[in-house]
Amino acid sequence: MVGVLVYFRDMAKLQPGLVRISSTIGNMTFVQTKKGTYIRAPRGSKKAATCNDSLTRSYQRNHIVNPVVQLVHDVVKAYAPSFKKSDLWHDMNSRVRKCASDVFIDLLQQLEGVEVNPVYALGRISPAAMVEVQHGGGAITLRVHNRFVAFDAALHADRMYCELPVIFADDEGKLIEVTMVHTGWMPLQQDMGVYETSFELPVTAKYCVVLMKIQAGKNGKEIEDKRAMGLKVMKVVDL
Repeated sequence: MVGVLVYFRDMAKLQPGLVRISSTIGNMTFVQTKKGTYIRAPRGSKKAATCNDSLTRSYQRNHIVNPVVQLVHDVVKAYAPSFKKSDLWHDMNSRVRKCASDVFIDLLQQLEGVEVNPVYALGRISPAAMVEVQHGGGAITLRVHNRFVAFDAALHADRMYCELPVIFADDEGKLIEVTMVHTGWMPLQQDMGVYETSFELPVTAKYCVVLMKIQAGKNGKEIEDKRAMGLKVMKVVDL
């Protein structure tokens, strides 16, 4: 004799007997616990699950917001995997969701000013750092201003360089390419002046996102310390 089956709504308890079961038979699930063996009906077998309006809107919003965040986040993840903070996606996603518009460029522009790692912010290394972007005739010009550059004195840095990863996307917001602009090593001083460069635009480029990295070095080599680097989303441009 196996035992007596006692029903409590959609769950039944099998009283102790000679047989112990812990599996699924047909559409019934047998669960072993310290208090005995329970038989559970399949979830949703009594009432079909429904998705309320709030969940539906959130799901639809994900399809709009996530590609915007992914465009920048995936580049940062590949470019500075050990430097970016672990919850960068969440922070970027939250920022973009606050935008009332569903237009791609409006959402993308919410990412301007995002520090990839606020604990070691580029804004602390160079508070006045700025990028100007001009475009036309199939070309783009970047003008970089770096003033009042200063690293933690404990790093003993004597050199620095500025690098600009430029993300290009098409009219659907899909990544076309990432172009790297590099100033080369420069002596470390408070006012780095202005650096300007021009190059051709990718043919199908509709949007671009300009990030700025400032890296400290010593004797022409990068200092391997998170305090020696800052990375920030500087500019989003509708081409």
